[in-house]
Amino acid sequence: MRRILYFALSLMLLLTLFTLAIAAEGGELTLRNGEECEAHAAGEPLPAPTAAEGSVFVGWYAEATDTLQASFLPAGAIAPADGQTEYRALFVAMAVREGSELRLEEGKEGLRFLTDIALVDLEALREAATKVEFGTIIAPGSYVKKAKGVLTPEALAAAGKTKYLDVATPGAYKKTEDTFTIAGSVSRVLDKNANLEFYAAGYLSITYTDGTVARVYAPHNATGTHRFYAQIVAAFGDRVKTEDDTHKTETEQGYSPYTEDQLSYMEAQIDKVVNVIYVSQGSKKPLIAQIQPNIAAYDAPFTATYNEDRGYFLLKVKDGEDYRFDRDCKVLIVYGGEIPLDNKSFVTISNEGKQMVIAFDSGTGNY
Repeated sequence: MRRILYFALSLMLLLTLFTLAIAAEGGELTLRNGEECEAHAAGEPLPAPTAAEGSVFVGWYAEATDTLQASFLPAGAIAPADGQTEYRALFVAMAVREGSELRLEEGKEGLRFLTDIALVDLEALREAATKVEFGTIIAPGSYVKKAKGVLTPEALAAAGKTKYLDVATPGAYKKTEDTFTIAGSVSRVLDKNANLEFYAAGYLSITYTDGTVARVYAPHNATGTHRFYAQIVAAFGDRVKTEDDTHKTETEQGYSPYTEDQLSYMEAQIDKVVNVIYVSQGSKKPLIAQIQPNIAAYDAPFTATYNEDRGYFLLKVKDGEDYRFDRDCKVLIVYGGEIPLDNKSFVTISNEGKQMVIAFDSGTGNY
């Protein structure tokens, strides 16, 4: 009799547990996205809703109740069966700022990339998440193109590119009432990389309440062309006729926002890049060579002429200048295209480094 009673009680317990399990599996969550609300089957991975332009989805948040702690979960996670039944989608407005800043701190010269984050969204994220950290990933533009325009470690690795910068950021570079700005920099750009384009993307590293750690990258993270040489040229040529609050260093070409030492540094960097084009003087007149940057502030240590009939540039170091093409030229740009300096088919340096001939056909645009 006791065995029959024990069996009956055990069977009832199993049936009860089985019924609870079915109820949990068949239960529903309520997912809110703005004003919209939809049911979601419990036990199924949480979806990743589409973010509005300029924003990123960062997770699903359920507020604490009298009996349950708050919960913040990433897309793909499964909400606990004994947890909250209503979750709200959180988004953060963030975007990489167009253009990069020139860094001229001694020993740290390079490019600085900025990502702006909406402060109100960040505060909401910090309240929901266990931890929020910041960073910026920086890579050559050619790598990002091979990764089909996606700038993440995973996309770069899939494209066979593993050399990039992952710069952790301890906090805000700048902060306003509305914006939290993070910065990541590439410093000490090698001479040979002066004309190399860099892409950057700021990111959030989020620790969720289930222990998951994931990154969310700013949208449009392939931010365009950023070259150290181009930024140096723009900064060096920044002159105004009259002194103002920012332009205080007097030069022959006007006032500059940079110190004399910084201007000397920039001019030395520009000298390392030989950049020439040809310019039309009108019909029936020969093309002439022009040294870039073509600004009054820059006086190149060499001259350039273009022989249209034979299709070559002839560059000569000016008398008295301590400059050698074989020693001081690190990058060669001809009509917008970079030419390897060791390509002997198109580049010939002679006269103890004081003369350079560059083959370039103006008719075809070929070297």
